[in-house]
Amino acid sequence: MKQIVTTHPARFLPSPDAKPVSGLGTLATWCPHCERVHTHGAAGRGAQHRVEKRGAHCDAALGSPMAGRGVSLLVDGSIDAVDEVKPAAPMVRAGLQLHRQLADAAAALRRALLRTLTARRAVRQDMAAFRLEGHEVAVLDLGLSWTIGGRDSDASGRGLLSLAASLYGVTPGIAGRRILETTAGIRLPPDVAIEIEGTLDRWSQSNEAAR
Repeated sequence: MKQIVTTHPARFLPSPDAKPVSGLGTLATWCPHCERVHTHGAAGRGAQHRVEKRGAHCDAALGSPMAGRGVSLLVDGSIDAVDEVKPAAPMVRAGLQLHRQLADAAAALRRALLRTLTARRAVRQDMAAFRLEGHEVAVLDLGLSWTIGGRDSDASGRGLLSLAASLYGVTPGIAGRRILETTAGIRLPPDVAIEIEGTLDRWSQSNEAAR
């Protein structure tokens, strides 16, 4: 198991057929990565205030970075039903999940971003092809793959971050950080911005090396 990397608040849910003082039951915690409740055994310690180190029950198929890692559960109090640990967020109460909403809108979001990156040239269906300052740009699958051909050099890659980097002479990390700030309407602190840029650049390089 990998090193503990995060802490989640948890509540004790007693077993319905156990004595109140037995401490038997489960620990329920809301997982913001999977956007659902995970449960763990309470180890007979009930609602006692403590930190429990457990293996995360996250699902890599849901895009959770916690899959296969450890998690610290900050136990504080008890509940009568699992749903009580869910956040009082409107979409959660409506049964909607952010990762599913974004997945459903992925093509539309990529199309809008691709139109912006390519100077608002028409994006028809899932591709765009145009000539720009002596370069032939061809983008397929709404940016999932692309090529730029020119007199001096040719380039190809996958993903909108690498495309933005090649079109504008920046790194994928800078492109990603600027897209994040613009989309979220925030300005990241310099140290955070640099860390995010470095992480995205390392990730981009590792993906290129694996191609």
